[in-house]
Amino acid sequence: MTIDMKMLAEKWQKKWKESGVYKTQESNGKPKFYILDMFPYPSGAGLHVGHPKGYVASDTIARKKMLERYNVLHPMGFDTFGLGTEQYAIDHKMKPQTVAEQNISTYISQLEKIGFTYDWERSFSTADPEYYKWTQSIFLKFYTHYYDEAEGKAKPISILEEKLKKEGKTDSEIRFILDSERLAYLDYKPINRCPHCKTGLANEDLDDGKCERCGSEVEQKPMRQWVLRITKYAQRLLDGLDAL
Repeated sequence: MTIDMKMLAEKWQKKWKESGVYKTQESNGKPKFYILDMFPYPSGAGLHVGHPKGYVASDTIARKKMLERYNVLHPMGFDTFGLGTEQYAIDHKMKPQTVAEQNISTYISQLEKIGFTYDWERSFSTADPEYYKWTQSIFLKFYTHYYDEAEGKAKPISILEEKLKKEGKTDSEIRFILDSERLAYLDYKPINRCPHCKTGLANEDLDDGKCERCGSEVEQKPMRQWVLRITKYAQRLLDGLDAL
């Protein structure tokens, strides 16, 4: 007897999709469990072996929690602002948005065939306005707040501004102090820059001091950029380790 594995796989993939077997219920009385994978960059024509290699572990945990009667939320999204997507678009003379949309469609099709427990109704791209409006909102909160050392928490920058006015500070003095206290501020910081790709690179994008994509020697270049004042939270973060 010969079994048509392709037909069998397609049959059950269709069944899973139609029945919504991995759809997360808003509220069903079960304890909640949330698990999230690192979103892939849609920077190639399809998945490579490293993608499912990482996703299998989290999928195993998600399935275990489902068997333990948890209401599991296991979404998947796509990081479309990565250097890889941009470079793929340049190499193929395509618009980045077109590249992202085409590659995301392929990625979803491939991930569905593997059979991961993703709730595809919650899938999104970081280029979606409905997503990045929240990252913009969070940034504005950083920009309009400062860290109060005495109270150990962030407070609206307007509170500090009023305090400085009462102290008789000039407008230029107030502006300087506020900018030196904001949780998000502009500063010149050295970055890894690839002269060939004409872009900044994270340390993870380097291979022995060279750009992992083109092999060019990377240079250190100061660049004016937004910085988050995370060191203000250093002690608080250390203290929080005991509660993990």
